[in-house]
This record gives sequence, C-alpha cells and structure tokens, in this order.
Amino acid sequence: MHPFTFQVGVLNCFSISDGQHTYPARAFFANAPAGELAAALSRHGLAAEMVTPFNCLLVDTGAQRLLIDTGIGRRGGPSADKLRQSLAAAGLTPENVDIVVLTHAHADHIGGALNTGGQPAFPNARYLLTRAEWDFWTAERPGVNDARRKQAQTALRLLENRLYLIESDGEIAPGVRALPAPGHTPGNIAVEIVSAGSRLIYIPDVFAHPIHLEQPGWNIMGEDDPLLAINTRRRLLEMLADTDTPVFGYHMPPPGLGRVIWQERAWAWQTVSPTM
Repeated sequence: MHPFTFQVGVLNCFSISDGQHTYPARAFFANAPAGELAAALSRHGLAAEMVTPFNCLLVDTGAQRLLIDTGIGRRGGPSADKLRQSLAAAGLTPENVDIVVLTHAHADHIGGALNTGGQPAFPNARYLLTRAEWDFWTAERPGVNDARRKQAQTALRLLENRLYLIESDGEIAPGVRALPAPGHTPGNIAVEIVSAGSRLIYIPDVFAHPIHLEQPGWNIMGEDDPLLAINTRRRLLEMLADTDTPVFGYHMPPPGLGRVIWQERAWAWQTVSPTM
C-alpha cells in the first residue's frame, strides 16, 4: 500500500510505517485504576492486549530528507520491521535519507537505526539525538543493569561515529526544531515543523494512545519521571487543543495524523483520514 502523504506548507511529508506490535494494555496505562482502565478499554473496543502501530515521519524539504524515528525493527516480530518496505512504497531507499532524528532511545524508536550487520541502516544520514538522552543512557549507573539500558547503550555506541548531539530545543534543519518533552525519558523530544505559515507537531511517547488524551494522568510503563511525563503531556495538550494544528503521533491510529480537540470536558484525538 502506498504510504499516506500530506503537505506542511511546501514540504512533502510521508507517514512511513514500521508495522505494529501487540502489548499488554497495562504497559501503556501502568498506574490506571483497574476498574477505570477496564471501562476505558471497553469504550475503545480494546481488551487486555492492544495492537500498537509505529508511525515514522519522513519530511522532504527539497534540500534534505529527514526521517523521524526508525521503528522497532526486528525486535517487533513478524508484524513489524516494515520500514524499508514502506520507504520503497514511497519510492525511496535508506540511501535517500539525509538526517535521522531519534526522539529518544527506547528500542521501539531506534530499532531500525542499525542493519543486521550492526551498521547504520541509513548510510548517508547524520543521526541526531539530544545531549540529555545520550548522557542518560550512556552514563554508568551502579546497580542499574536492566535489559532496556543494555539495548540502548549497545545501539548508541554502534551509532556513535554518525551521531550528532543536539539540545532539546535545538534546530534540526531550516524550519524543523526540537521541542523539549521530558519525563518519558530525560531527553525525549517532540518535533515542530513550520513551512509557509503551516505547522505540524510530531509527538513520540508523550501520549501513546487516544486514551492518554482522556486520561493524561495515566503513565506509560517504565517512564523515567512519571510526574514530569504527566506535566509534559498536559502542557502539550493545552498547547495543541482546538488550535487546528495537525499532530503526528508515533503510536496513534494510522496514518498517525490527527488533531487534539476538547470534547465533553476532556481532550480527545481526531484522526485525519487517509482519504483526506
């Protein structure tokens, strides 16, 4: 299937899917009271497990092609690792990508950054990561030796020679800027894209399902600073609600494009249909 394409001003944008994966619902709503979670899942037609998409964003500025996040890759099983296939459907190869933005270093965002030989999967690209994110994952932490940290350290060290560190509010390219979104991880960023009076905000794991808009106090499992993650979620929702600003959500329903609206005394997600 041809990827969903849309414009931000004069920039061509592509929703590039890395497929999907099934997780326990509790992994996305770790602190939700059991009864309230069951009711929310029922309203959304979900069960104890839920399928989560990986919507990467490719932006063609005319001078450069930027890929934001790289999917989960082989770790996601047979329903994932579709990034190269999706790029091909857009008429592109990994060699056509000039900049890879890693919003944070969790495996489902950097899983496609390396090929099967442990080399950068996008051979002509500069890889960008925030300095705060690099420091967090590469620092030696006595007594902290979890698998997620080992995975991130291994991947980042293999990318180190191609990795450029940026500030959490730094410029990525003309018209493309990082926005601080800490909490999920210390260096987690959103990305703002501005062109010809139009604006798009790319949101990674600040909210990972429409339920997070209804219940911004429900945390994703394993967040580094749960309270800061909630505050970041509320701040971005307040900034975006009813502004008509398009939002691209990494884990939101495909193609990932939508808007934040205020509906019945709660925030809600309004998907932009692929037919639009």
